[in-house]
Amino acid sequence: MTANPTTSRIATGVRLRLPESWLEIDPRVTDLSGEIVRTLTEHGAGTAGTGAVAQALVPLVTELRRLTAHTDVLLAGFHTDFADDGSDVVPVFTANVTIALSPPIQDGVHARAEIEREASAEGLESGVHALSGGPALTTWGRVQPARGGTEVFARRFHVPVPGLDQVAVLAFATPNVDFAAEFDELFLSIADTFRFVG
Repeated sequence: MTANPTTSRIATGVRLRLPESWLEIDPRVTDLSGEIVRTLTEHGAGTAGTGAVAQALVPLVTELRRLTAHTDVLLAGFHTDFADDGSDVVPVFTANVTIALSPPIQDGVHARAEIEREASAEGLESGVHALSGGPALTTWGRVQPARGGTEVFARRFHVPVPGLDQVAVLAFATPNVDFAAEFDELFLSIADTFRFVG
């Protein structure tokens, strides 16, 4: 998972093409829930729907707080949709994406083994997936966050950064686990637009 700077170009950024319905947020703000509500309001979401979406995106807020403690988060975004089935409770469908840059890695083989070990401990599957940005170690499955949080379906891609001893982690998640297969198909199609630039 380590690229040799003398033989590889050095990546200076990443590019990911999100569908039009996905919104980006600033992952560096202190009040992430407020940032989600502000972004939804700017894009015309109604007040009633905004609260439901913010609640549905608690897993994204939790993950961003965890990531920003020890990685550099480059991108955070989310998608939301409502299903009007005529009932008083409007189902909310949400998904989110983050791209984070790992700290420097000394041993790529050890790092890969550690990712696979952690995935196995979480009950996730793992394998290699060829992305446009390079081969990625990918993990996927249902994740039950610590402290009784909301179960999510997650797919993560660990992509070595060209020219650097770091890994870009492209992570998707949705709390709508009953629709995991449909969301995973979407996650894979978005991931295929991932590229390093520079």
